[in-house]
Amino acid sequence: MAFKSEFMKVFKEGLEPYGFRRMKGTDFFGKLINKEILLYISYKPCSAINRGMKAFDIISGVQTIYSKDLTTHQLQLSSTSLCKYPVLDTNIKRISHFEYDASSVTNVIKESYNRTSQLALPVLLKANDLKKCLDYLTIYWMGSLYPADRMHRDSVLLILTDDHESFDHKLNLVDDYLLNYYEGNTSTPYYQSSLEGCHSALHELIDSRDRVWASKELQEQVFREAERRAENNKAVLRKYGFEI
Repeated sequence: MAFKSEFMKVFKEGLEPYGFRRMKGTDFFGKLINKEILLYISYKPCSAINRGMKAFDIISGVQTIYSKDLTTHQLQLSSTSLCKYPVLDTNIKRISHFEYDASSVTNVIKESYNRTSQLALPVLLKANDLKKCLDYLTIYWMGSLYPADRMHRDSVLLILTDDHESFDHKLNLVDDYLLNYYEGNTSTPYYQSSLEGCHSALHELIDSRDRVWASKELQEQVFREAERRAENNKAVLRKYGFEI
């Protein structure tokens, strides 16, 4: 049985009740919220560990019409793997890599959907307004949010959402995620290095954001850029079959 056709069948059945649809001309499933937020899920072929097997990863993410662009290439670059999402049930194993052969392809795809519904969907579906999209990106794709004064990738959201949150507020958001990811083990060097990296990145994010707030000219540039991106991305979304 062909992998792609079976993947599309299984994920279509699972995701449609949540408002997702296959994005025309792609291997992505997407849900458009308020005509400005795109939640998406797909797969990425990868190398198998076991000889004679094939493998894939599940990828997903959140983008908006104010993102740099919404091409499938950009969606892949901005995606999060299943293993990065928090585990809300200790009986659920965090996993993103799936291997299969001709005899197991259907069962493995069904298992990958089950993991997606347990790990990714609860997080994605919370990103239902621009402020919550900003929270999602702060946790999973912080590097897309700065430098804001250069309008890097998704950094325009900081201005569009009138973001003035403090360093401590954003750090608590990330720390809550890290505590779950490292299962509360704050003594591990991985937790410590991750937190230190977030400290540095958040300072850069907030400093660049505040440079925009300090300059009316920069603010006007951000709004013009956001408007330009929105028009371009709406055209892309229409090609994917969304009414916008």
